[in-house]
Formats: sequence, structure tokens, C-alpha cells
Amino acid sequence: MTMPYFVDVSSSLHEKILNEGRRENVINVEIYSDDPDDHVLVDRYWAMNEDGKFKENVADLLPYKEIKNIHQLTQHISQVSQAWDRNQTCSHCEGFHQVFVRADIRRTLQKLKTRCVDCRNLEEENQRAEKLRLRERLEKLTEENLATDHDYSEISDDAALILLALHQAINPRLLSGTFMYRDCINLTPSDSDFFIDKLRNSQILLSHYLAAKEGTYSMNGDEIWHYPAQACFFLVPDSKLGRSENALSILENRDYTDHLALRNLWLDYAVADCHRYLLDQCIDYDFQLEEEESKQMKSIFRTALEIHSVSELWSMVWKIVKDAASLSQRTYSNSRKASATIPGKAQRFLEKVSKGENTLKQWARREQHPEGTLGQVFWDYFSIDATTTGSEVFRIFDVVIPSSDEVGLLILPSKELMAKARADGIEAEVLICLAGFIRQGLSVVDAIREVLQQYSQLGLPQESEINEEREDLGDD
Repeated sequence: MTMPYFVDVSSSLHEKILNEGRRENVINVEIYSDDPDDHVLVDRYWAMNEDGKFKENVADLLPYKEIKNIHQLTQHISQVSQAWDRNQTCSHCEGFHQVFVRADIRRTLQKLKTRCVDCRNLEEENQRAEKLRLRERLEKLTEENLATDHDYSEISDDAALILLALHQAINPRLLSGTFMYRDCINLTPSDSDFFIDKLRNSQILLSHYLAAKEGTYSMNGDEIWHYPAQACFFLVPDSKLGRSENALSILENRDYTDHLALRNLWLDYAVADCHRYLLDQCIDYDFQLEEEESKQMKSIFRTALEIHSVSELWSMVWKIVKDAASLSQRTYSNSRKASATIPGKAQRFLEKVSKGENTLKQWARREQHPEGTLGQVFWDYFSIDATTTGSEVFRIFDVVIPSSDEVGLLILPSKELMAKARADGIEAEVLICLAGFIRQGLSVVDAIREVLQQYSQLGLPQESEINEEREDLGDD
């Protein structure tokens, strides 16, 4: 193996420069060739006099063996040697800058604006190692996700409706491949990402890390960061029927009894429907709502939708945005100031409606404003559309509130249950279990009774104790 031969081609000059407190054209060279002629050639190419000028012209070094031109000569020198300019140092490692031809040399001390070759090589090596580590992590996570299944009969009512609507929106990709947020825009009039995240939080949709395009994921320490808009998802299969139409039929043919979840899902959807109309109106008048203003409007919509219909709130939006547009034309106002008044205008308008001073009208859906597949599902299953008032929706999804007698019957056992749960640190498990029984259609009282029975090993009240409590209350 050829060992490098180090030569300082201007050692006398280096001593002179050190005495003067500066460096000029001092070059370090390593020669890797065993050919003595190559050593002589490299020395002659980089040799300088005390004035910092090269002793010989490059043309005077030709011809050299079979080499006839300067380009071939400098290529040969780079192959058999490496050179560093001491006047140029790396801003990262303080090492000397590698040079390849005489034109790379600098006469004054300076820091490089970019990293040196060694630093760049090290950085590239680290990046390759990081990519390999990331790839291994993504492969493992994807393998775990692909091995996951789900009992579709246990999917909550609200998630089931979203899933059925999503199937209509992206058919056939839900059952056959992967998809991204942007593929699901037909799910709802706006904010479709919000509903996709509901399915992700329920572990019905999982990430397929390897299906995303390169650059979607990156390592930040031990954490994996990603661009949400580029992420890919897939449907977790049913544990018995897999990812199929038959599996979805479990959801299509079920009895939807969790009225509280369905009511809240309708409110989420109806807010998105109102918000889409608001966005379209703002575009028509060149308004741009700030994020906080959009949040305020969504809160206003949600409260109003407990009574009014989506189409009625469209009429309000049309009126207040038109008023804001008129305001923006005044000399003391502008588009930004006027758009900031929209939440306040909406709140005041609805206050007057509640007092009978304003009226809401049924407004037609704009042609460019689709209801989305979730809206179609609400119509197919419950005959609810944009003209259905919130009062009627709440009647359809009636939530039975336990009577005072029923609540009083289990006050002591329920207090005991939560006290034990807190003491044992299982409050979350107790609440999840309680919610599960209610989702199955049990009343609140029956659900509490079931939880008490399930956690009897913790020393909680038994069924007999509950009956005794009932008898005591009856005697009173």
C-alpha cells in the first residue's frame, strides 16, 4: 500500500510568515505515489518563492510522460496528491481548505463560507447513517401497523359513520390501498382533516410510513418528525372479515344508539358546512380571516346550531359578510379591519334573533359548495340535511338524562367507585369502561352497576350492597 508523503512546499516562507504574524500562500501537500517523477512534478507544481509567487508556470511542466495539456496534468496531480491552503480555514472545524489547482489559493487569511471537504464528507456520512436509522424505524413501525386488526363491531357510532362516508369519498382506495389527507376533501364541505384525525385517534386508520414519498419523515434526535400533508394512511382490517365490503356491512347494518356521540358528530359536520359557506363568502369579498377569528366563528356556529339549521346560518353569514364588505369601503376602514368585525357581527345578529328583532331565512346551498359524503350519510340514515334545525336533530338524537331518583340511588356506590379508582390510579380505566357500557345502550345507572360488578375485586360495593341501598331508600 502506498503511504502518503507529506511535504511543506514553502517551509522557509512559512517561518517568515510566522515571524510576521500572518500567513501567505502556505501549502501543505500529501503525495500518495511511489513514482519519484510524480514527487518531483507535485513539488514543482506547488513550489513558491519567498514572495508567495509560484516558481514555475504550469506550461513549463509539460510535457510530462504521456500528458500533453494542462487539464490532464492537473487531473493527474489531484490523483496522486492532495493539497491544503493554510490561508483558508473551515468555519466549522478550523481545518485547512483542500485545494486542487493554483487558482484555489488565497493570499490573505479568510474563513470559508461553506464547510470544508472533510466536514462535508463527514456530514454526508452522518446523513447516510441517519437515513438508514430512519428507514429501519419506519420499516418496523409499518410492519407493526400492518399486523394490526380491529373488531369492527366495537367501532363507536360516530367513527362508523365517518368511515362509511370516507369509503364513499375515496372508493376504492379505502379497501385497496393508501391515501392522504388531500384525497379526502369530498368527505365534508371543509375541515376534512379533522374527521380523518378522529379515525386516526380511534386507531381505525394507521400510518403507512413506507408509502409516503421520500422526505416526509426525518429524525430529530430519537423522535420522528414528518410533514402531515405528505403522510399516507390505510384502513385497519376487521379481525375476521379483513379489509372488505363485508366488513363495512357490519357498520351499515348496525343499530346506532350512541345518541350523544351522533349529536356531537352532527355538530362537528354542521360547523364545517357553515364554515365552508363563510370561507366562500370571504373569498367573494377578498376577506382573510385570522385563525382566532375562524375559531370564534366556529364556536358561534356550534352554539347556534343547537337551535337553528345550517341553511339558516348561511343566511346570517351572507348578511354579516355583506355588511363587512360595505364597511371596508369607508375611508377609515380596510379589508383587514372589516373582516375582523365578522365574529362580533355574527354574535350580535344571533342575539337579536333570540329577542325576535332579527329573522333567519332558509338559504340555498351554492352549486360550488357540496355537502360531502358525510352529509349524504346523515341523510341516508337519519333524514338530516342542511334544512333540519338543531332542535329537530337533538330530538332525533335524544339523550336520556337519568332521573333524580336514579341518580340518588347510586350516589354512594358511585362515590365509592371513584374513590377506589383514584386510590388505585385507574380512573381512566373506570371511565373508559363506563363509556363502553353506555355506548352499548345501557342507561347511566345500569352502566355504573356493571362497572361496580367488574371492579368488585377492588373491594367495591357488590350488587347485594346496591340492593340494600335501594331498600333503605325505599323505607324512607
